Amino acid sequence: MGAMVAGTAAYIHIYARALPAPVEQRAIPDRAYTVALTPEGKEMDTPAFARWIEARSRQALPLVFVVGGAWGIEAGLKSECRERMSLSRLTLSHRVALLSLVEQIYRGLT
Repeated sequence: MGAMVAGTAAYIHIYARALPAPVEQRAIPDRAYTVALTPEGKEMDTPAFARWIEARSRQALPLVFVVGGAWGIEAGLKSECRERMSLSRLTLSHRVALLSLVEQIYRGLT
């Protein structure tokens, strides 16, 4: 399931598929700023995330969040992401993670 949310200066892409890595990597736009959502990633509160979204939108690059499936994100794809972010230290199903991420993006853009 892929989704696009129109941002202020760029598009935000969310890839939440449990597909083999070569398929996922082909779906990511060239020059994208990629963020892997992982439990060990950096945590932010909502105001900090809103500032982070604003800073990324000024770069005028597609912003891509990679949400893993039941087994997480393939190690090679995760290592190629520019940043790692965590929505929670708790383990979340990819559907709950996706819902939480979309909510935070909405809050960050409004």
